[in-house]
Amino acid sequence: MLPILRTIAPVFLLILTGAVIHRFAILPPHAGSVLNTFVYRLALPLLLFASIAQASVTQIFHPGFAAAVLLGTAVPGTAAALIARHRHPAAQAVFLGFVATFSNAAFVGLPVLQLLFPGQPETVLAMGVYALLGLPFVLTAVFALERQRAPHTAWRSLVGILSRNPLLLGSLAGLVVALSGMHLPPWLATPCQMLGSTASPLALIAIGMTLARTAGSAHPILKPDHLLVAGIKLIMQPAITFALLTLWDVNPLWQALGTMLAAMPVGTMAYVLAEAYGVLTPLVSASVLSTTVLSSLSLPAVFALLQGM
Repeated sequence: MLPILRTIAPVFLLILTGAVIHRFAILPPHAGSVLNTFVYRLALPLLLFASIAQASVTQIFHPGFAAAVLLGTAVPGTAAALIARHRHPAAQAVFLGFVATFSNAAFVGLPVLQLLFPGQPETVLAMGVYALLGLPFVLTAVFALERQRAPHTAWRSLVGILSRNPLLLGSLAGLVVALSGMHLPPWLATPCQMLGSTASPLALIAIGMTLARTAGSAHPILKPDHLLVAGIKLIMQPAITFALLTLWDVNPLWQALGTMLAAMPVGTMAYVLAEAYGVLTPLVSASVLSTTVLSSLSLPAVFALLQGM
């Protein structure tokens, strides 16, 4: 397990670098948000576009992988929501179920996979597919919160999220190119890959800056809801996903990629939504922070178990 920890240590060192940058004001206070926006709206969509456009149809479509990821998210998410319903209103319980299963597949997952599976172009494809499969759960959480706040415009909000989602648009554009049989010319593929290569390091620094900024508002980690989120996110979700990937005989590489992505910490988008709707913000902030810290130990453990099977 120690060699695995050393392999992914650069990921957590870059997150720590982001926290140091924020703590000592090396960059302006809003720099973390700017980096997040750059990665989310430009670097990652271009990386997905180039990767999907240059892949074969058989590389892109893995029905067993998709089914395992969807069910591996829905089951623990529903369990978390049902447990949370005893302490929270219905909309907040649904949102907490989303938080407990929303993996940071792009910002943390991609760099971790690239370190653990060097030279495997399918790491980007798996991350992209996993992130897109998470959209129904994002929409469910937003719909629950919108119905509570503005029932008559809830559907309009969902359409707006889909039509403006950069990862979805970049992936769909790449899929169109892949299905058409066209090949990206080097003059287009190269700049997309160059910008895409900045996604991982900048995303990790941005996460560190965001965590440092929100750490002060986090509740103590050992509260019931924090333990619920951490246990489901880091243990239950990857275990169920792995079991389903094994059951449906997904090929070993995608089985490992799917399990590792399911084991990622809570994504920072959950905090963005919590802040936007004014719902469970301290809880979500603490969950993002605690699961990110704990994942420095849980991710090597999950990967070591995968290697031993």
